[in-house]
Amino acid sequence: MSTKNCSGCLAIIKNREYLQCPTCEQVFDIDCVNIPSKELKSMTVDSPITRSPTNTTISDDINDHTSSNVTLQQTKLKTLHDMVTKELNNMNQQFSSFHESLNFFNDYFENVKKELEDKSALQSSVNDLTQRLGALEQNMRENNVEVNGVPERKSENLINTFSQLAKSIQYPLADADVIHITRVGKLNQDNGRSRSFVVKMRSTRHRDALLAAVATYNKKWRHF
Repeated sequence: MSTKNCSGCLAIIKNREYLQCPTCEQVFDIDCVNIPSKELKSMTVDSPITRSPTNTTISDDINDHTSSNVTLQQTKLKTLHDMVTKELNNMNQQFSSFHESLNFFNDYFENVKKELEDKSALQSSVNDLTQRLGALEQNMRENNVEVNGVPERKSENLINTFSQLAKSIQYPLADADVIHITRVGKLNQDNGRSRSFVVKMRSTRHRDALLAAVATYNKKWRHF
């Protein structure tokens, strides 16, 4: 069954309570024509189109009611428009606040990321320098010879002392073969033994030759 809509207020007509214009064939519900339901049921096809007692025509009733409905609809639309506009403004404000917060966290993240990258680069540099320093120290130690048991004197000349030791083991030590000589500190200060001294030779080859001479001397005089 097809539904009918009032040509005045466009509402769906229910219960067959409507009037149809014989000229334009448009239909109007009883609210738009302002006719009570009981009066509608008593009307016939030949009923006059004027209204008593005010003598107002149905067309005027329809126009007045339609105008009232249009005004009401416009008021509702304006109210709805204002509500939607207000909500959109609130959403825009919230979005702006969210956008600012997002920018803040993005900047913070970028700063932290940069600091971590800088820290990683510094750590890499420290590791590289540590390796180089270790290699350098190892290279420096490779030319060192440690001598123990030589008594300390206030005005000692360690170069002359070391030269005498080299001569005693028959090692031909040249002045240029020795780069540096120094006494080293004792781990236990209460130890009464003399501090050892370290001799830095010109090269690993000279150090090895000196150690070979020491080994030969010890082997020769082992049984004496």
